[in-house]
Amino acid sequence: MSQHNLPKPISGAGLTAAGIVILQSIIILLCEVAEYRISKVGTVTGISILISVLGALYLGRKGTAWISVVTPPIVFALISIFLIILKTKFHISKLITDLVLVFGGVAYYLITATVIGWIWYFVKKRGQSLAAMQK
Repeated sequence: MSQHNLPKPISGAGLTAAGIVILQSIIILLCEVAEYRISKVGTVTGISILISVLGALYLGRKGTAWISVVTPPIVFALISIFLIILKTKFHISKLITDLVLVFGGVAYYLITATVIGWIWYFVKKRGQSLAAMQK
């Protein structure tokens, strides 16, 4: 079985943890703001979450996989709360209702991205531990 190593579009070792957080934040922010202006958050933002997780897993340095998985839900929640507060002028009942609706719209994508990311993380960890045992 041959492995194909795709050339990375960035030179060097890859993105650091801070670079991954910034990359994912910008991708999710731009897509969520654009979609929130048109209608409720849903498919476009969900796909951007998937792309940001997969892109961070691909472009990140060794040891940054867990950051790639943990960051998108946190960034998504913070951006959503900020946008809802701007829209509703901080009415707590409207904030909670809209937050549930927003998370419901992208729940499938958040769960899928998280499962893919954790599988990637544990497969890499397993490979590293097997390689260490063989030495």
